[in-house]
Amino acid sequence: MTAGDNSATALRRKRIIRLLRCFIVGAILHIPIVIIFSFTILKVRNPKIQLESVAVETLTVNSSSNSFSMTLNAKITVKNTNFGPFKYDNSTAVLSYREKPVGVVGINGGQAGLRSTKKVDVVITVMSSEEMIGDDLYSGKVTLTAEATVEGKVVILWFMKKKNKLVGLNCTMDFNIVAKSVDGLLCN
Repeated sequence: MTAGDNSATALRRKRIIRLLRCFIVGAILHIPIVIIFSFTILKVRNPKIQLESVAVETLTVNSSSNSFSMTLNAKITVKNTNFGPFKYDNSTAVLSYREKPVGVVGINGGQAGLRSTKKVDVVITVMSSEEMIGDDLYSGKVTLTAEATVEGKVVILWFMKKKNKLVGLNCTMDFNIVAKSVDGLLCN
């Protein structure tokens, strides 16, 4: 071996060591960035579903049979706070009076885009059975509860995460029978 071969081998070894050092330092610098990225952007949060507004379209009261029927226009919102779309399936919302179902409405499946809110308009027909509301009918106020469960998937970075999420809606509505209006809407 000559002196030129030794210096070429030593130079090659220094280059490889320098390359390995750069690679190790780069990997060490990227680890905190990846950890922060995974805990903020890649974290899957539960979307929220709410009953935003309710309006009485028609209201008919039958005082002889202590029953009522009404048609409601409601706006349901699906709020997605994730950095990926929330694709949800068809589901139903049930309106109840004193824990007895009086109306059912279908919520069509759809998609709330990343960090956005999807608004869904629904028409609900409510019919009470005979002798169901008695005292409330005479007081002029009827309280209904709305419950729904929407199931869907949040997809983040189309190849990284797909999480099944179950989102619930639970609202209480007070209706003024005399004024044919909604007096209060409270959602949990």
